[in-house]
Amino acid sequence: MVFSTIGMELELNLIQPEGYMENKADAILTDQRNIITDTVVYEATMCMVEVNSDPADHVHELERNIVRKLLLLEDICNSHGVQPISTSELGAGRGEPRFFSRTPGYINSIGQEKYEELITIAGVHLHLSQIPDKKLDQFKVLQALDPISYLVTSTSPMNYQGNNTLNCHRLNTARNKVFREFPLHAELLEYPGSMEEIEDLNDRRWKQWREHSEKAGWKEYDLRFRPDNTGYAPIRKRDNIRPGVSTFEVRSFDSSPLDVAMAAIAIYKGVNDYLANNKVEVDIATEDFRYHFGPNKFLLPNLRTLKWMQDETIRQGLRSDYMVQYLKDVVEVARHGLPKEDLIYLNKLEEMLQTKQNTAAELMGYLRNLGYEGHQFNPDQSAQANLYMRDKHVQALHNPKYLLN
Repeated sequence: MVFSTIGMELELNLIQPEGYMENKADAILTDQRNIITDTVVYEATMCMVEVNSDPADHVHELERNIVRKLLLLEDICNSHGVQPISTSELGAGRGEPRFFSRTPGYINSIGQEKYEELITIAGVHLHLSQIPDKKLDQFKVLQALDPISYLVTSTSPMNYQGNNTLNCHRLNTARNKVFREFPLHAELLEYPGSMEEIEDLNDRRWKQWREHSEKAGWKEYDLRFRPDNTGYAPIRKRDNIRPGVSTFEVRSFDSSPLDVAMAAIAIYKGVNDYLANNKVEVDIATEDFRYHFGPNKFLLPNLRTLKWMQDETIRQGLRSDYMVQYLKDVVEVARHGLPKEDLIYLNKLEEMLQTKQNTAAELMGYLRNLGYEGHQFNPDQSAQANLYMRDKHVQALHNPKYLLN
């Protein structure tokens, strides 16, 4: 059996005990406990931090590792009067932009206003080691899983202005708003026909943004950006991300409580490892709304269908019967690709399929029960949303699944 190596990057926002955003990231980063362990790294705002796992061969190993680091973050945050939550900004205050080495590259290309909207969103990035003899098929399968990532993990039913109109504002912000004029950088594109096409696309993204920085007179673009890390591509091909290890980096997950994030990662890991360990023909459907995941052949939904699924998921989440069925079919593949120790992570998905609610829908149900109506929430109401997400984060952190094996 071949087990892909996985790793995760988890972005978290910091809030006050009352639920408002708190721009104290630097206090966390410069805490001596973090300096010694290098557990927490900076992100694009002063109220956001990131915790990165070590590489792992199994989902339960990944969870054990990230829990240890998140518990240290809890201790550090307690000392500074803040609390981490795994969600984007929901309207209770704003994160102050952090100027870092790559900031001018973004502003030169998408502009100050869109950049400041972009940095309100938080996510999870998943790394899966490349399957040496199946890289192209692996990329295609990961692209077909794209709507599953935010279908499961969405925690952003409100945007940074407290506006509630969608199940997933995070993905809508990135793909349909901020990068609207740069479709190469964030949108789902046609499935690649070769690995060379992926490399060429990376190079085109890099050169496109390079032109904007050259016009603005910024001289450091070539030092700060590379073809494999420019823009918000749904999947990045990251060669030699560490010595001897190349990965595909999936960037479409919402930041979410650990039990939900691990469930989504288990889907990707299971499907990926099933592909790695079995003779599977991978093809793209020519007909819209057609797909099939069989034991020896994956017929992937075509790009038109994927884009429809993207928009359907952004709007409806698990209220969509079509997406519920797609999730069921994908989970069944994952079930056959995971070792028995990791099957427990799929239980969360069974719960979600029964209720037809992801965390974003649960959050809105909570706010409605508090009597908050309409589609515009004021900062005090958004603070209640943050506190709800804080409870979800703590509950998952202190009840990890790996302890049940």
